[in-house]
Amino acid sequence: MKKINITLKQAFLLFFILVQIVVLFPCSVFSESHTPATYDGIGKINAINISRNYISIDDIPMRFSSNPVFLTLAGQALSPQTFKKGDKVGYVLDSNGKIKELWFLG
Repeated sequence: MKKINITLKQAFLLFFILVQIVVLFPCSVFSESHTPATYDGIGKINAINISRNYISIDDIPMRFSSNPVFLTLAGQALSPQTFKKGDKVGYVLDSNGKIKELWFLG
């Protein structure tokens, strides 16, 4: 195996460059993306009633799973009451076709 010889100056320079990359591009280089790779759907909320387990997105009536998660783009939990008519959302469905994740997109 070939040994790599690196000077203290080179190590410091490499460390400095890596720090700059993290500072300048924190979301795209080293931080984990919290949004799903793909949503099962994206649209605007027409109506929402959490207590009745109901939401309409782009005029399509849907139901929530037994334990839905409501999230920001950063992956932080939101109160279900945060969502309102007109909000743009992304959603992920469970195996029964019910919404298990509702992402606030704007």
